[in-house]
Amino acid sequence: MEALLLVVLAGFAALFLFLTKDYGTTAALFPRVVASASLVFVALDILWKYFVVEKGGAKPKTKAPDQTSNKGWVSPLVFQAGYLGLIYVAGFSAATLAYLIACPWQLRYRNWLVIILNAVLLTFAIVYTFHTVFHVRLPKGMLGIPW
Repeated sequence: MEALLLVVLAGFAALFLFLTKDYGTTAALFPRVVASASLVFVALDILWKYFVVEKGGAKPKTKAPDQTSNKGWVSPLVFQAGYLGLIYVAGFSAATLAYLIACPWQLRYRNWLVIILNAVLLTFAIVYTFHTVFHVRLPKGMLGIPW
């Protein structure tokens, strides 16, 4: 499955490089850098997996999954859907703060000082950057929370 996804990623990167031929130099710079970096990393990953690991004879050891931490994909998907819904209700800032507090809890990280400090600082950095650097108005939600 991973090999298929890497081939799809490489295909998209090559397509982006092809499509930027009609763009101006400045407009094409960022897509070209991202697409080129993606192709380089995919090539390095393929080289590493199929040539370096097999030549050394050492294959990665597979361990049985830890049953206490492997809960599947449903709960992260629910958290992401809840985050998107909370943006419409409480606004971007409040939803981001709640999401950054809830995600580490869902991942069973329990150092609350680190969780709250990270959530507050990252939310402030994101909101401040969007307001001052990008001049983007963030959704306030139906509750109209101004921050």
